[in-house]
Amino acid sequence: MLANALAGVLNYGFQIQAARRLGLIDFGVLSNWLANVTITLMVASLSQMLANYFPMSKRRLAWCSIGIIGTSICLAACLLLMNLNETLTPQLNQLASVFMGVASGWLAGQVQARLRFGLLGLALFVGAAAKFGTTFMVFPSQSELASYYLAIPLGLAVAAVVLGGGILLRPASDHHLASVAEQPVARVASAAILAVATALLPQLDIINLRLTQTDAMIGQYSRVMLFAKGIFFSAATMLQVALPLHLLAQRAQGEKRQSSGDERSVWRAEMAVIGMCAVVAAGVTWIGPWISSHFLGFPLADFQMWILLTCLIAAVQFGLLQEIQRNCAKLDWRGATFGLAGCVGIFGLNCGLRLDRVGDYLLLACIYYSVLLALLLGRTLSMSRKSL
Repeated sequence: MLANALAGVLNYGFQIQAARRLGLIDFGVLSNWLANVTITLMVASLSQMLANYFPMSKRRLAWCSIGIIGTSICLAACLLLMNLNETLTPQLNQLASVFMGVASGWLAGQVQARLRFGLLGLALFVGAAAKFGTTFMVFPSQSELASYYLAIPLGLAVAAVVLGGGILLRPASDHHLASVAEQPVARVASAAILAVATALLPQLDIINLRLTQTDAMIGQYSRVMLFAKGIFFSAATMLQVALPLHLLAQRAQGEKRQSSGDERSVWRAEMAVIGMCAVVAAGVTWIGPWISSHFLGFPLADFQMWILLTCLIAAVQFGLLQEIQRNCAKLDWRGATFGLAGCVGIFGLNCGLRLDRVGDYLLLACIYYSVLLALLLGRTLSMSRKSL
């Protein structure tokens, strides 16, 4: 958890560094590019989720790690050379990010399934440090955006090397691995839904706002979103730990062993995190403008309502992702699909209303997500009572 927290600080630092160094329009362009990359990286999330549902044997995983380490080092070297020769484009960086995301995601899922959270946290931290460090690289003949484009694939490549090296140095036991013999179609469907939800939920609002707002307004919104991202991704750290525990609880239930107590403990912890996120949102609304003007280099005194709404949305979106993950762990892919479809429904609502003011959209989104979360929690509690 400490390593994940430090990784979150560095990932947050990447956003802060970009907001401070880039102009408002350039920051809006970068935010749009990052939103596109995050969406395409859902295949990387799918790779990680599938690895949790379909763990490899120790021998095959070792050979896979060797191949990924070699490929990661070669690709990182090629990216650096291409950037120095001014032949590396944002599109190529996006493609490299997807490739490295799939590779590192597969190894991360294999490590996650084996409950090796220490190695997973270390890889996230070192990868985030590499990503943050890349932003300090200077390419005089290119735009300031170049180092930010390059940071994403390089960070993923470094994380893949750390994961592969950890697997080779200390092969993990297969004791904790869940059986993959039963319901393979449901496993693939659940992994796919969870991957899409993980990649899509944090980007839903910026994608919606792009329909009606300029790059400059997106840049302003992205500055405000820095606080909300800190809340969401700090809370989402818990989901990395919760997923394999939910899968193990599901396996224990299938084998008629007692697991409901452990599962309820994880659920209570996740609900407590939602409450903490809401409390932090209120505090950030009060202190955020002071932090931005004194430490970040840009004023947000006129955007306190935006800060409050975006932070509350982040807390609710964490709850939505948590509910979708719990259904996926239970192989209830229909329930997970209902939750994901409900989240995506904000697109249709926004297209119908076409709200021109960012504040109006944020208020609508906050109410919409809250109602949807209440429906999903009601469904979960109803099913729990039936099972009892």
